[in-house]
Order: sequence, then C-alpha cells, then structure tokens
Amino acid sequence: MIFNQSPLLSIAYELKEELKNIYESNLTVKGGLRAIKKWLISAKIIFRTAASTIDENHLLEIANYFLNRTTSGVTEGINTKIKLI
Repeated sequence: MIFNQSPLLSIAYELKEELKNIYESNLTVKGGLRAIKKWLISAKIIFRTAASTIDENHLLEIANYFLNRTTSGVTEGINTKIKLI
C-alpha cells in the first residue's frame, strides 16, 4: 500500500533488494564488480550522491567482499560499543 503512495520508495526498495541479491550470489570478484557497476547505474537515479561516492572511491574495496565473503561489520559493532562505554 505504501509503495502505491510513493513510487520512489518502491524503486528504492527494489534497488535494495537487487543489491542484496548481488551479495547473496556466488560471484567472483570480477563478476561482483560487474554486477555492482551495473547496479550503480540504476542506483544513481535515486541514490545519486551515495552511488557516485561508491563508484568513485570505494568500488574495488566493496568488490573484495567476494574474495571470502567477510565484512568488517563485527569490528564496527565492537568499535561502536567501545565508544559508547
């Protein structure tokens, strides 16, 4: 019902789902890089600044996720808890 009221929100949700599917796939680094570049073309329509920043500054680091499927999420969470303490 919300998506009917906000087509832009619907598009943003679909883009989020597409990106999630890229990360859940069994792509190589090259394949992941290609898929993310293709996704960024669509994402720039709605997420203009963020997508451009990723494309220009962080794309290779993000694609390296496909080497062994690890992220720095746990480390970032620990750092956040330490800052709170």
